[in-house]
Amino acid sequence: MAGVAAACQQDGFALYEASSIQEATQTLKNTLPSVLVLDTDLTASDDALAWVQDVRCTLRTAGLSIILTSRSMCPDAAAAALNAGADDYLARSSSAIELQARIRAILRSRAPELAGDEVVLGPLIIRPRDREVLNAASGTLRRTLIPATQLRLLYFLVSYPEVVHSRQVLRNRLWRAGDIIDERTVDAEVRRLRRALVPIGLQTLVETVLGAGYRLAMPKSPDRLKQLYLT
Repeated sequence: MAGVAAACQQDGFALYEASSIQEATQTLKNTLPSVLVLDTDLTASDDALAWVQDVRCTLRTAGLSIILTSRSMCPDAAAAALNAGADDYLARSSSAIELQARIRAILRSRAPELAGDEVVLGPLIIRPRDREVLNAASGTLRRTLIPATQLRLLYFLVSYPEVVHSRQVLRNRLWRAGDIIDERTVDAEVRRLRRALVPIGLQTLVETVLGAGYRLAMPKSPDRLKQLYLT
């Protein structure tokens, strides 16, 4: 796995390494990674599968993305890993490049704002890896940096433009299971996002829908920006 770790670091991922299930359990008590890659030998023991099941049954880690790798190329091994709760299975003989691709695929499906892909929607440009947001209106680029939580919120809203999301949906989507988050916290993060977008003049894109929630309303003209109702 040393080659895989090096490749992932070169690709910009921060790594937490553990040499045993016990060490991995302790690590998960202190931090929650975006993706867990578990390398094991399914032909020798089922301890790894039992541990994956425990991870899935624990509230704090239930939503953790898991890729299991093993030397076995048997279809039964892949089925066992997936049935235990892993999101993906990869034979150890596969290349580091393929594992990186699998990690990115999971990030795109579970947390696209972490995948590093630039997003462009109208005048709005998001560069997740740099936590940078740009306004390309009028042929000039204005840019600002925003904190991680507001980045996740903006990326999610941009992924579904004009769709209204309730506070409960945003809470469940943007925070992990086990986090104590109420609707007032969601409202506070929306206000922080709007403030973060003020320097580039895009704060009015995040619209409040009274009694329903929030949405990203893409302007069709400069006049549209003045018409958006915000609280």
